[in-house]
Amino acid sequence: MFLEHVLASNLLPPNPETNVLKDFQLNVKKTLVSQVVTFLREPSTRPGILSSQAHVRWVLETCGQGFTLPIEDEAIIVAVTELYRKWALDPTSRPPCIEDLGLHQSFLQDLLKHFSLAFQSRAPSGLLEKHAQLCGRILGIYLDLGRNHGRSISLETWEVFLRLVIGIADSLLSPVTSDDNLGKKLCSQILKVTFELWLHSRTRNPTMWTALQALVPNWFHHDKFIEQWNSTCLALTTRSLILMYSANDKERNSSGVSLVRDDTQVIKMDDDYVYYSWYKFLYIIGNPNALRHAPIFLHGFQGIEKLVMQYLAVGVTEKIKTLPPDGNTILHIFGHWLFEAILQDRAGFDEGTALAVKILCNIVCAKPYSRYLPVYLGSFCTCLSESLKKEGRVLISAIMHCQELFTYEIQGSRVLVPYFIYAIGRILQKKVSSFDHIEQGEVVRRACIKILYTLFALPNHFGTEIFQMKPANGNAHANVLDVENFLQLKTHINTILLDALRLEGSPTNIQMLLYTVFAYQWEDITNSSDFTKQAIQLIIARTTSSSSAWPTDVALTAIKVLSMMVALYPYLEGANEQASFIVTSLCKYIIQQCDKLEIDKDTNTEIEALVSESFMTVANWVLLDTQWLLEDRDLIATTLKAIVVALNGKEIEKKTGREIIDKKGGKDEGKNVKRFLILSDKIHESADFFLFQLLTHFGNFPPSSGAHRVSTLVSEEDLLLDTVLKSQSVVNKPFETKNSIRYFSLENGSILTLIDRPFEIGGAATTLILRDKTGKHAWNFRPSYLKLALQNLPPVRPSSLDEREVATDVFINSSPDTDPATLVDIYSFYEKKKEPSLVGLTVKQLNTEKQVLQKRRHGLESDIAVTLPESTFAYNGENKFHQSRLLLSELGYLSPFSRQSLTLLEQSPQFFRNLKILDTNISERECQRITVMYVGRGQVNEADYATNLGGSQDYQEFVSSLGWGIENKAFEGVVYYGGYNVEVHFHVGTLIPNSEKDDNAQKRRQLNSSPVAIVWSEDAESFRPNYKLTLSPSVHINIQPLSSGLYRIRIFHRLESTFGPLLDGMVIAKHSLGQLVRDTAMSGCRAAQGTVQTTMNKREKLLSETIKLYKKDTVALAAKGDPSSIVSAYGVFCNLPPNESSPAPSTDPSPHLPPLSPFPAYPYPSIATIPHYSLSHSTSSTLREHSNSNSNLNSPLSGSTPPANPPSSPSSSSAAATAAAAAAASGSGSTGSISISASRSPRVPLGH
Repeated sequence: MFLEHVLASNLLPPNPETNVLKDFQLNVKKTLVSQVVTFLREPSTRPGILSSQAHVRWVLETCGQGFTLPIEDEAIIVAVTELYRKWALDPTSRPPCIEDLGLHQSFLQDLLKHFSLAFQSRAPSGLLEKHAQLCGRILGIYLDLGRNHGRSISLETWEVFLRLVIGIADSLLSPVTSDDNLGKKLCSQILKVTFELWLHSRTRNPTMWTALQALVPNWFHHDKFIEQWNSTCLALTTRSLILMYSANDKERNSSGVSLVRDDTQVIKMDDDYVYYSWYKFLYIIGNPNALRHAPIFLHGFQGIEKLVMQYLAVGVTEKIKTLPPDGNTILHIFGHWLFEAILQDRAGFDEGTALAVKILCNIVCAKPYSRYLPVYLGSFCTCLSESLKKEGRVLISAIMHCQELFTYEIQGSRVLVPYFIYAIGRILQKKVSSFDHIEQGEVVRRACIKILYTLFALPNHFGTEIFQMKPANGNAHANVLDVENFLQLKTHINTILLDALRLEGSPTNIQMLLYTVFAYQWEDITNSSDFTKQAIQLIIARTTSSSSAWPTDVALTAIKVLSMMVALYPYLEGANEQASFIVTSLCKYIIQQCDKLEIDKDTNTEIEALVSESFMTVANWVLLDTQWLLEDRDLIATTLKAIVVALNGKEIEKKTGREIIDKKGGKDEGKNVKRFLILSDKIHESADFFLFQLLTHFGNFPPSSGAHRVSTLVSEEDLLLDTVLKSQSVVNKPFETKNSIRYFSLENGSILTLIDRPFEIGGAATTLILRDKTGKHAWNFRPSYLKLALQNLPPVRPSSLDEREVATDVFINSSPDTDPATLVDIYSFYEKKKEPSLVGLTVKQLNTEKQVLQKRRHGLESDIAVTLPESTFAYNGENKFHQSRLLLSELGYLSPFSRQSLTLLEQSPQFFRNLKILDTNISERECQRITVMYVGRGQVNEADYATNLGGSQDYQEFVSSLGWGIENKAFEGVVYYGGYNVEVHFHVGTLIPNSEKDDNAQKRRQLNSSPVAIVWSEDAESFRPNYKLTLSPSVHINIQPLSSGLYRIRIFHRLESTFGPLLDGMVIAKHSLGQLVRDTAMSGCRAAQGTVQTTMNKREKLLSETIKLYKKDTVALAAKGDPSSIVSAYGVFCNLPPNESSPAPSTDPSPHLPPLSPFPAYPYPSIATIPHYSLSHSTSSTLREHSNSNSNLNSPLSGSTPPANPPSSPSSSSAAATAAAAAAASGSGSTGSISISASRSPRVPLGH
């Protein structure tokens, strides 16, 4: 006696000897059941009343009819249920004859069969809930029996039990026979009971599994069935993977399958049955593509996704003993389902199909290094190519889950490149219908950008290599791009990038596109002129537009990219025009932004950032060594106007009665006036920085000494020592130098040092050392009274003004002879007046005078010629500041109108300490420290790869592309790179020797102390940064060589801000690797360090403090050279005996500097030659000549000719050189001229 549907499904055979009361009247059955059950449940009823098998059978026949009663008789049904529950779950409560006769299993089978009668549909709609509750109570009894007494149930009873359960489930869930209402209420519970009891039974009977598999398709339309199947398969999959791959003995020995649902149930089973049941349950539904309802289809593949993720997690989250499952293994299990789901393309099944695409892509991308079977590779490429031609969810799924596909270089995957370019173009160019209801548009476009920057290196790398994938079924549309080889993709990539940059609206995406555009220009460096021009024009237009400008953060990134594009200048056609366009546009943009400034407005902060970045970009373009700016006078005017506006502010009109508050907080009311609004300190600082850089470095960077120095290395110590040494061969007593040096403050912002040097070859000279916020600069000055071109000739007497010949014999009359006709009257007069006495006296007088004259040789022995005066030695007295005083006078600083700009500084130990800090601890440029490490194959721990030396040839070539080596023991392992405003130390781990003393602890600390680390990994997945360490770089740029010869970039960081140009996952070629990695590392340093005080600010602050502390009241003492006011600068050099050996020039012995500097200063020799150019100032105060005729000026120390390109020559400021020339032009008007010897290259500085 059991449920009719079980019999109809041929699950159990009928028994004609049962169900005796079936046709009895309802009231008879009700009475019998009620009386018998009530009697048996009474406590007074003795257990042995049922003494035989016949008694028991009769009672079961009677009580079993209680499950067929109407739901209205709920009390009787509940009573029967409780009686059966007691007999089923408590063997001791059963009639004694059951134990005596060994009828446990048959008795239990009858109970289970009678329980099934309760599931017969018969309740009216009003009592459906009660019927469901009654059935639920019975299902709970079933479940308790299987969980707690499953081991005592025989195999035969289990089979009866399972057949009853699946029959009940089919009666409730089958769309043909089920009561939809009761089935919906019991669906979840019956399925839970069915699947759990099946596992408790541990059945291996094929007929049982066949019976279950035959009924399961009737349940597909129930979402709860798929949910139960998913959870069961997931539990079995998890357990089987633990048994196969886990190294945790505790997990392996747990012997339990955890079914996680509303309650977690652990089912004990043997290991071999775990594998058996996993396989049986996984395929119990057959092919999930047979699911006819789209939501059920989707739900089925959601379960498959969870199963796949379990396989993919092996080897990632656990330590395993055996190799984890590869891609082929996973596709063996799930591949045919996924391929069919994608290719069958059923209408309305887009979500499930898209999920299948996701699962397939995740398998391939998570196991990229598996050697996939050709059938799987072909199927994968076919499925993906078809997906990329579609629209909607399937296309989006393919894009979202293949972002890193091409970084793995999976065999054969590059045949998909044209399909991806086609799909990416449609999305980024917005040629597809809106998909925001599927996924956020900006997220999808971001994925497209990521895929695109993994592809843009392929055209140049593979060139004319032909694509082998043919259109499917002869459909011309299948080959979505009309390209035959990789090289033909360039045009499409160019168009997509520019259109995407023009149309994109997401700030994050625009920033990614900007960096991608720049990286792509480097990738196609020799052919990117047209693309670069279009990109520049587009970026400028969107940045400076007044109506459609990008947001501030995007505009800042755009301006930074324009700044980085300066490296492309040598490769651009019409580079000067592009440079002019950028500088002109940004200068106008600066003026426009300054005009937007308001008093006490929050928007000023954004404007300050934009203006500051614009000035930096303009500086980078203007300071190119080609000096292209000089060719455009209008642009010079525009640039200077931008500087003036930024320095002075915008002009505003103050109307009557309106209050204007200036920066100092003052108020002014009254008539209409015009006033300048003082800009923010940051804008003023940016303009000031640009102006100083322009005047200092234009046409002068890099200097002849190289890019590693922008300041002179010459020091006062060296110059004073050199003077003392040279004096020993000229004077008899030691030359005291304490009075030959003076320190002045110039305009309260710079420190000017003047040193007289009397014993220089070619005559006395003076050296000027200028310390300002741009650095330390030096010049040699010497008086010059000839044209510069004649300075090396022997002295000659100047010619007379009329250039006439000068008589050399005193007896030669240089005048013309007198005409005799003019003497006639004189002779007549003498004839008339002649007297003898007078004549005699006259002759006598003449004879006497002649004798005297002959005796004195007519006075010809007397030297009456004017002799050339000898030069005086100006240093015989106490004043040793002669040439410097003359220089100050010539420059006009001693005039009454200029004295206030020059103030004498008092010399003291603290003063010199400040100068030392200024020279050695505060760099003139931004300083960055970056680590470079090499990780070999199989190396995972830092202790392993920190000891690496050398590295692969590819890696060493990369290191050489970062900068220049330093041949100095103190800088072992450092590669240097420098620009006019930045210098970088790359601390290369493979160049730093290992130390066995401290287990390389010092080396590891050195490598971890940088904000950015560049890590070269030979294994693609071997490196993962550990940001839990206290001392660890904030940014890691991981370079992974690919088998194709390209390089994959991974970016790991813990920053909130973005930086570039390299982005995570980008694939680039070798020729652009060094430049792009260096740019990214420098950008990462700035992002990691945040807002820091600029080096110019630091220098300016220390200069200001030093001048304020040590400024004297007047300049008179300096002009007079009063020694009482000067403390000896370097007393050790003042009183050296003539024959005593002199100390060596001073250098900084410390390999590390105080915290003011991020890395050690260069221990280059402090004494250096000073190459120079000469400027001649004539008496007419005009700049007459610019010559290099004296470029071979001897060294101030050795007297030898400096090399053409000395390794450590000092540099100087063209700004100060220009100022010196201008001051000399307006000076005291002396009759001589000044020869300026300065440490500069022969190019003409700006303003000369």
